Amino acid sequence: MGKLFSAVRHGVVVGVVAFGVFGAATAVFGQGARFHEDRPFFATTSGTSEVLGQQGTLIVSQGTGTIDGTHIGRGNYALAATQDYPRHQEAEHPANDCAFVGGTLTITAADGSTINGDLDADRSVSCVSEEFPGPGVDSAYLVTLYIHVEGGTGRFADATGWLFSQGTSRADTPPASLTFTDVGIVVGDIDY
Repeated sequence: MGKLFSAVRHGVVVGVVAFGVFGAATAVFGQGARFHEDRPFFATTSGTSEVLGQQGTLIVSQGTGTIDGTHIGRGNYALAATQDYPRHQEAEHPANDCAFVGGTLTITAADGSTINGDLDADRSVSCVSEEFPGPGVDSAYLVTLYIHVEGGTGRFADATGWLFSQGTSRADTPPASLTFTDVGIVVGDIDY
């Protein structure tokens, strides 16, 4: 079916005719079919995050804020994340200034529908900024997240796709009780 939609988007007459025939057959036989379409996604985010504690070698954090983007309007997001500094140090950076990031993301659209995603913990990273390395207030982290979209609610109930987020987390408080101001962008492709 992906080729069919691709043909329709590119204006191929055969694809348009085939689409119309399939739609008519569905109506005649009473079988409701849900068509998916790949849609580009773009959003900006602004929020805060807080370090909640540690589970073994993982740092646990929670982020919340607003997101404004295509297909969702102005909504909210919630990010439950873990940072794995030791695993990243073994794999990539002996300086221990980066962490692999895992977790889950929930985006709530303006209409209340949600998009759920899992962070790819082998590709998502958070690294100390060379410009503002800290420690302490105003230290900054550059965050890159790869998010696998896996359903949601409402019109996104069976959504799939990939989102890519890049942003900055800047420390607002001393290391004893870390909270951050977060800003970023999200781009990708969502199929619903």
